[in-house]
Amino acid sequence: MKKLFVTALLAGSMILWKNGVHAQERICGNELLVQETMQDPDAKARLEAYFEQYDAENKAMADQSARAASKGTGTEYGKAVIPVVFHIVATQAQIDQLGGTAGVVERVNSQLVAVNADFNGNNLDITNVPPAFKSLVGKANIEFVLAKRDPLGKAKWGIVYEIKDPGFAGFAAHDYSVKRKVQGGSDPWDNTKYLNIWVTLIKASGSGQGQVLGYAFNNVYAQQQYGDPALGGVVLHYLALGKRTNIMQAFYSQNADQGRTLTHELGHYFNLWHIWGKSTPSGQKSCTDDDGIQDTPEQEESNTQCPSGFQANCANAPNPGGEMYMNYMDYSGDECIIMFTQGQVDRMRTETAPGGQVYSLTQHPELTLWPTDVSAVEYNNKVEIGPNPSSGRFNVYFYDKYDHLDRIIVSNSFGQVVKQLEVTDQEQLNYNFDISNVAAGMYIVQLHFENGIIARKVVVQ
Repeated sequence: MKKLFVTALLAGSMILWKNGVHAQERICGNELLVQETMQDPDAKARLEAYFEQYDAENKAMADQSARAASKGTGTEYGKAVIPVVFHIVATQAQIDQLGGTAGVVERVNSQLVAVNADFNGNNLDITNVPPAFKSLVGKANIEFVLAKRDPLGKAKWGIVYEIKDPGFAGFAAHDYSVKRKVQGGSDPWDNTKYLNIWVTLIKASGSGQGQVLGYAFNNVYAQQQYGDPALGGVVLHYLALGKRTNIMQAFYSQNADQGRTLTHELGHYFNLWHIWGKSTPSGQKSCTDDDGIQDTPEQEESNTQCPSGFQANCANAPNPGGEMYMNYMDYSGDECIIMFTQGQVDRMRTETAPGGQVYSLTQHPELTLWPTDVSAVEYNNKVEIGPNPSSGRFNVYFYDKYDHLDRIIVSNSFGQVVKQLEVTDQEQLNYNFDISNVAAGMYIVQLHFENGIIARKVVVQ
């Protein structure tokens, strides 16, 4: 299949507009970029040509699926494993809002559980799909796994920290500075091997005090728009990270606490458009625009909050099920977006197949496994220090249960001990340290095990 000249995504972004304390709606900045593109005649022509080809490809895939179904041979995809890196670009106070380093780790883990369930149809609430749409549910068989090797092949958990000054006010939507360390962000890991996700504060947008919760574009769009494919990936508001596991956790709103902001953005990354259309702005009604996917009903506009029951869709193309407001590519709340269709899955898996826009990401499952060429003590006691650099407040955390850790010592470059902790609880996986009263500089964290010592460096700024 001939590949598209322009990426499908064009930077889908989710925005919450606050109309009171609890009244939030999701709106996407995707249409803003499309409207900007339409102002340039050459860019408009390329985009319209893309739409035409995109629709033709989707129709061809739908016809192929229909023929397979008529022969009783439905589509089942083999597992695609994608290594993921989370770049935490935030202040110490924002990290503390997430529960500190241990809280970040917990939320990253819950986030991966959530998107893996959503992409594979294993989410418990999928049983709530209305009867009219149950036969359309698709399972992508894509597994997102936290990277365990860095681009140099060294053992490294795929969580990277860039600690910002307390006055940090966030990055504007579609601002690629968050993806460049020299501009205050965090450099991506090799974008041909890793899916990079930046977690940060995204600035409010517009006079309505709108708040972007996330946006995404793949490497093709990044190359065409910015001349740098390494800028492809997902940017996520730090308060939309993860799935709520206890009532005390801080989230942007109760409509965005189930990890589905990332599910939506990953849909964009894998070449899906919003369910109500490719170019119509949210809030504007149109039954002539569509998402190009054959098995999603035509829909006038986006939904907000959490609709229920039958919602009539476009009169010119009525569907027995009405609107598919429970689709991940609508803007309904996290508690009621619960499905991708088979057509959407076919579109996404086209991009993970040879020649697809993200095919290369599926070719490196080894990056999700720990390397075996490290010492026994380090391999058996995998440990990380973070944030690093830090304000002096950091965490020592373990990936797996460890054995026979006796004590943890923090010393300065002269070997002088500034903090020491005797370890008695072999079940604890996270240890919090506060040496914020020391001078800025490099410090050594030594972990004393029965069979050896692991040393890590931490920078105090």
